[in-house]
Amino acid sequence: MRPFPFGHPRILRMLGTEFEADALRYSNTTLGLFTGNAVFHGSIGKVEPYFLLGGGVARQSGESDRMGNAGLGAKVFLSPRISLRPDIRLMSVEYQGNFLSRIHFGGVSLVTMRLSVGIALLAAVLFPAPQEMRQALAPK
Repeated sequence: MRPFPFGHPRILRMLGTEFEADALRYSNTTLGLFTGNAVFHGSIGKVEPYFLLGGGVARQSGESDRMGNAGLGAKVFLSPRISLRPDIRLMSVEYQGNFLSRIHFGGVSLVTMRLSVGIALLAAVLFPAPQEMRQALAPK
């Protein structure tokens, strides 16, 4: 979500937020990750690289621990409303008062780096495609 529409300075239009909920399951243990992130977007034609930084809560077996994360990615627009979104994130969970680079999950330590590719769909009615994006994607 980008809180600053056109008409605001470009640097503010590059800022956004996102919220995410993930669940990981191993054996009989489930780990829930709930994060909020600040996102800084760039724009290079049909590609929109971004950097994100955020924090949240990791929840396992009725216990909650603080966590932080950082990531890099890009939105590659296939049309004004559809994009592919490759992403890499590093997460750190505070476990028993210490921030670790691993999550202790069901007795197993999992390195908390995530690689993913998603498909993003922009809601046309609520959030029309920005003018500069429509111009960049227009047939020439």
